[in-house]
Amino acid sequence: MHVREARIRIEYKHAGRYRYALTTTHPETAAGTDAELALPYADEQLLRSLYRGEQDDIPLDRLAELSHRLYRLLFPGELAQVIEAVRDGTAAADHLRIVVESTDGEVLSLPWEFVTHAAGGRLALQGNVSLVRALGDIAPPEGQIQAPPLSVLVLLASPDGEERLDFNLEQDVLLEALEPLQRTGLVRLDFAEEGNTGALQRALMQRRYDVLHMWGHGNFQEGRRNGAPGVGYFAFEDEQYGVDAVTAPGLLSILRGSHCPKLVVLSGCLTSRTNHDALSGMAQALAAEIPAVIGFQFPMLVPLATAFGATFYDAMARGDRLDESLTQARQAMAQLVAGNEALAAMPLAQLGWAIPTLYRRSDEQHLVNFALEPEAAPARTHDFRARFGDIAALPTGFVGRRLALRECRAHLREKPCLYIHGYGGIGKSTLSTKLAEG
Repeated sequence: MHVREARIRIEYKHAGRYRYALTTTHPETAAGTDAELALPYADEQLLRSLYRGEQDDIPLDRLAELSHRLYRLLFPGELAQVIEAVRDGTAAADHLRIVVESTDGEVLSLPWEFVTHAAGGRLALQGNVSLVRALGDIAPPEGQIQAPPLSVLVLLASPDGEERLDFNLEQDVLLEALEPLQRTGLVRLDFAEEGNTGALQRALMQRRYDVLHMWGHGNFQEGRRNGAPGVGYFAFEDEQYGVDAVTAPGLLSILRGSHCPKLVVLSGCLTSRTNHDALSGMAQALAAEIPAVIGFQFPMLVPLATAFGATFYDAMARGDRLDESLTQARQAMAQLVAGNEALAAMPLAQLGWAIPTLYRRSDEQHLVNFALEPEAAPARTHDFRARFGDIAALPTGFVGRRLALRECRAHLREKPCLYIHGYGGIGKSTLSTKLAEG
């Protein structure tokens, strides 16, 4: 497949004006175009309604108008004709990757993923067009790509004080979607034992993962003073299962001290929201050091976030490029909404396909080389038999029962004894063994 790129760099110049620089590898356009322009700012009411995610308060007509203005800004003159040709399947290129580059927070705050051409088509949903963001120049790939499996570490966090999330549903969907690929050795899917930073650090120290997928709650704390940039964070669990609001610098300190993944997926609301300080956003600050980062620029409904993860990893494990996999995930989210009457009635669900944003620092399109034979899976070892005598070791990684574990551990912090009872075969021994492991 031939992949052509249109790189569009937009940086602040002076007095509300921005410099626009276009370079493209497409044979039907000029090598480069420079211009000066004013951004089509979204009004505060539009952005704030999207950030709040209130179903009855999202002005879809104004969002549609902004989407068309963004299209005219990005694709002036001949490039607009190229986009149309690619969309119709008549251009020389099989795929066109559009890269929006900027270090300006106002530019990155705009919802570029909603870009819509005059005929009404949404570019981010087109199978032969993808949209990627970057803080600066995208570096070439480093080193040789390793053999499968694609190793994914999933951390699920649902601290008290935030809306309770269904751990088991997310785990079941991912396990079911990727089970055939796990059996063939193309994917390894592990789950962090807890939703706290200590569990994440231990998991990353034990082995190298290609992907860190963090599923939970994100938020963006507005600045307390006029002009203060604010900051994005991800809600980990603390030792008492309360909220541990970890910002990008805190997460980077963990990643730098361990096997750093090539891709971080922040499956939480507002994890790629930013403002006039570009690096105030969680995803943007991570993308300054991590090769690729995906975050959510607005609140995301749980069913759409779950569909996103299952489709995205399935596409990656089947050999699709990173940006192609994201496009497939967008399409799956749109199809889910179209086929569900309840979701289709929700404005936030209608917009869900455009909420994920992909930031790239490296041009590495495949995290593993699926042309190679999968590596043998390392044996999972446990050392707690020596600590607890005849207690049987868990034969495989422990998945699920997070809420039950939380309740049992809370009880054991206050009282020295816990009695677990129930019907045979429901997992009492496994749960007891996990509690004994610590």
